[in-house]
Amino acid sequence: MKIFHRRKTAIFFALIIGLIIVYLLLSHNSNSKSAIINYVQNNKSELETYVQDISADEKTYTDIYNNWNVSYYQNSGVVEFLVSTGGLGSSSKYYGFYYSPQNIPMGYQEQNVKLLENETGWQWSDPNGDNQYYTEKIADNWYWFEMDF
Repeated sequence: MKIFHRRKTAIFFALIIGLIIVYLLLSHNSNSKSAIINYVQNNKSELETYVQDISADEKTYTDIYNNWNVSYYQNSGVVEFLVSTGGLGSSSKYYGFYYSPQNIPMGYQEQNVKLLENETGWQWSDPNGDNQYYTEKIADNWYWFEMDF
């Protein structure tokens, strides 16, 4: 009976350890904030060449870059890279980064919202709902963002 109990306990702890490992792997994937920031910092010149190429068309449109949806907004010149989406319905989250030619933080999808500066970035909250947006500067002209619907 003691052998069965030990085996059962060992299986239980192995499952717990396995779940912890899976959680850690998923929480530090290539779509995480730090991975996005590192990507932009390490590929800035390539990204700036891409931004110049799509900005030359002078019209608003979407494209694909590195398997990410990219939107170019003619009015502001912002180029937005949507890296990751998740959630269902009213609990959706969008993560990515954008190029701001004026080197100022912008709202999600070029929305004209009042961004309030805090210690590390800029934020906006919908006064009539639960939508929230947060953005941080990565480098000159480059910003990371998170949009919660």
